[in-house]
Amino acid sequence: MKDNIIDSWALFGLVAFGIGDVIGGTCNGHILDKIGSKKGALVNVVLIILTAAVTLISIQVLKYNWLTYVMCFIWGIQDGAINIHTYRILGTEFKSKSEPFSVFNLVQGISVFCFQGIQSMIDSDEKGSLEDWTLVAGVFGAVALGVTYFMPFNSK
Repeated sequence: MKDNIIDSWALFGLVAFGIGDVIGGTCNGHILDKIGSKKGALVNVVLIILTAAVTLISIQVLKYNWLTYVMCFIWGIQDGAINIHTYRILGTEFKSKSEPFSVFNLVQGISVFCFQGIQSMIDSDEKGSLEDWTLVAGVFGAVALGVTYFMPFNSK
Protein backbone atom coordinates (compact mmCIF):
# COMPACT_ATOMS: atom_id res chain seq x y z
CA MET A 1 0.00 0.00 0.00
CA LYS A 2 2.81 2.40 0.88
CA ASP A 3 4.43 1.93 -2.56
CA ASN A 4 1.18 3.01 -4.26
CA ILE A 5 1.04 6.17 -2.14
CA ILE A 6 4.62 7.06 -3.09
CA ASP A 7 3.86 6.38 -6.76
CA SER A 8 0.81 8.66 -6.66
CA TRP A 9 2.90 11.43 -5.07
CA ALA A 10 5.43 10.98 -7.90
CA LEU A 11 2.70 12.03 -10.34
CA PHE A 12 2.66 15.44 -8.66
CA GLY A 13 6.32 15.79 -9.63
CA LEU A 14 5.29 15.31 -13.25
CA VAL A 15 2.53 17.88 -12.78
CA ALA A 16 5.09 20.32 -11.36
CA PHE A 17 7.30 19.64 -14.40
CA GLY A 18 4.39 20.26 -16.79
CA ILE A 19 3.37 23.51 -15.09
CA GLY A 20 7.00 24.66 -15.14
CA ASP A 21 7.26 23.73 -18.82
CA VAL A 22 4.27 25.90 -19.73
CA ILE A 23 5.46 28.80 -17.59
CA GLY A 24 9.04 28.52 -18.86
CA GLY A 25 8.00 28.43 -22.51
CA THR A 26 5.60 31.34 -22.16
CA CYS A 27 8.00 33.51 -20.16
CA ASN A 28 10.94 32.73 -22.44
CA GLY A 29 8.86 33.65 -25.48
CA HIS A 30 8.14 37.04 -23.92
CA ILE A 31 11.79 37.45 -22.92
CA LEU A 32 12.98 36.68 -26.45
CA ASP A 33 10.48 39.17 -27.87
CA LYS A 34 11.53 41.91 -25.44
CA ILE A 35 15.32 41.55 -25.16
CA GLY A 36 16.23 39.48 -28.23
CA SER A 37 17.81 36.12 -28.88
CA LYS A 38 21.34 37.00 -27.75
CA LYS A 39 20.35 38.08 -24.26
CA GLY A 40 17.76 35.31 -24.21
CA ALA A 41 20.62 32.82 -24.63
CA LEU A 42 22.21 34.23 -21.46
CA VAL A 43 18.90 33.84 -19.59
CA ASN A 44 18.87 30.18 -20.66
CA VAL A 45 22.45 29.67 -19.45
CA VAL A 46 21.41 31.03 -16.05
CA LEU A 47 18.41 28.64 -16.04
CA ILE A 48 20.69 25.68 -16.80
CA ILE A 49 23.01 26.64 -13.95
CA LEU A 50 20.02 27.08 -11.59
CA THR A 51 18.62 23.70 -12.64
CA ALA A 52 21.97 21.97 -12.05
CA ALA A 53 22.36 23.70 -8.67
CA VAL A 54 18.89 22.68 -7.44
CA THR A 55 19.50 19.13 -8.69
CA LEU A 56 22.82 18.96 -6.81
CA ILE A 57 21.12 20.18 -3.63
CA SER A 58 18.39 17.56 -4.10
CA ILE A 59 21.05 14.86 -4.50
CA GLN A 60 22.69 16.02 -1.26
CA VAL A 61 19.39 15.86 0.64
CA LEU A 62 18.51 12.52 -0.98
CA LYS A 63 14.94 12.55 0.35
CA TYR A 64 11.62 12.72 -1.42
CA ASN A 65 10.22 16.01 -0.09
CA TRP A 66 9.15 19.50 -1.19
CA LEU A 67 12.56 20.08 -2.79
CA THR A 68 11.78 17.26 -5.24
CA TYR A 69 8.78 19.23 -6.51
CA VAL A 70 10.80 22.46 -6.72
CA MET A 71 13.44 20.59 -8.72
CA CYS A 72 10.80 19.17 -11.10
CA PHE A 73 9.23 22.63 -11.51
CA ILE A 74 12.59 24.25 -12.31
CA TRP A 75 13.43 21.44 -14.75
CA GLY A 76 10.11 22.19 -16.46
CA ILE A 77 10.88 25.92 -16.66
CA GLN A 78 14.29 25.16 -18.13
CA ASP A 79 12.86 22.64 -20.62
CA GLY A 80 10.19 25.03 -21.86
CA ALA A 81 12.65 27.91 -22.16
CA ILE A 82 15.19 25.89 -24.13
CA ASN A 83 12.51 24.48 -26.44
CA ILE A 84 11.25 27.96 -27.28
CA HIS A 85 14.82 29.22 -27.81
CA THR A 86 15.71 26.26 -30.04
CA TYR A 87 12.53 26.42 -32.10
CA ARG A 88 12.94 30.16 -32.57
CA ILE A 89 16.44 29.61 -33.96
CA LEU A 90 15.27 26.78 -36.21
CA GLY A 91 12.26 28.71 -37.45
CA THR A 92 13.91 32.07 -38.16
CA GLU A 93 17.55 31.44 -38.98
CA PHE A 94 17.17 28.99 -41.85
CA LYS A 95 15.64 29.45 -45.30
CA SER A 96 14.06 26.00 -45.28
CA LYS A 97 11.24 25.48 -42.81
CA SER A 98 11.36 21.67 -42.62
CA GLU A 99 15.02 20.64 -42.91
CA PRO A 100 16.27 22.30 -39.68
CA PHE A 101 13.51 20.66 -37.65
CA SER A 102 14.19 17.30 -39.30
CA VAL A 103 17.90 17.48 -38.52
CA PHE A 104 17.13 18.65 -34.98
CA ASN A 105 14.81 15.68 -34.37
CA LEU A 106 17.39 13.25 -35.77
CA VAL A 107 20.22 14.67 -33.64
CA GLN A 108 17.95 14.83 -30.59
CA GLY A 109 17.00 11.16 -30.96
CA ILE A 110 20.63 10.06 -31.34
CA SER A 111 21.68 12.26 -28.40
CA VAL A 112 18.97 10.87 -26.13
CA PHE A 113 20.07 7.34 -27.02
CA CYS A 114 23.73 8.15 -26.25
CA PHE A 115 23.03 9.99 -23.01
CA GLN A 116 20.66 7.26 -21.80
CA GLY A 117 23.40 4.72 -22.50
CA ILE A 118 25.90 6.74 -20.47
CA GLN A 119 23.37 7.32 -17.69
CA SER A 120 22.58 3.60 -17.46
CA MET A 121 26.21 2.92 -16.56
CA ILE A 122 26.11 5.29 -13.57
CA ASP A 123 25.71 3.66 -10.18
CA SER A 124 22.74 5.58 -8.77
CA ASP A 125 23.38 4.21 -5.27
CA GLU A 126 26.64 6.12 -5.16
CA LYS A 127 25.95 9.80 -4.47
CA GLY A 128 29.23 11.02 -6.00
CA SER A 129 28.38 9.48 -9.36
CA LEU A 130 25.06 11.33 -9.54
CA GLU A 131 26.76 14.59 -8.59
CA ASP A 132 29.44 14.12 -11.24
CA TRP A 133 26.84 13.32 -13.90
CA THR A 134 24.80 16.40 -12.94
CA LEU A 135 27.89 18.61 -13.12
CA VAL A 136 28.91 17.22 -16.51
CA ALA A 137 25.40 17.60 -17.92
CA GLY A 138 25.05 21.11 -16.46
CA VAL A 139 28.38 22.29 -17.85
CA PHE A 140 27.62 20.73 -21.24
CA GLY A 141 24.20 22.41 -21.32
CA ALA A 142 25.58 25.81 -20.27
CA VAL A 143 28.34 25.65 -22.91
CA ALA A 144 25.94 24.47 -25.63
CA LEU A 145 23.53 27.31 -24.87
CA GLY A 146 26.36 29.81 -24.39
CA VAL A 147 27.57 29.12 -27.93
CA THR A 148 24.24 30.40 -29.29
CA TYR A 149 25.03 33.83 -27.82
CA PHE A 150 27.72 34.24 -30.48
CA MET A 151 25.40 33.39 -33.38
CA PRO A 152 24.74 36.21 -35.84
CA PHE A 153 20.95 36.22 -35.37
CA ASN A 154 18.69 37.64 -38.08
CA SER A 155 17.28 41.02 -37.23
CA LYS A 156 13.80 40.00 -38.47
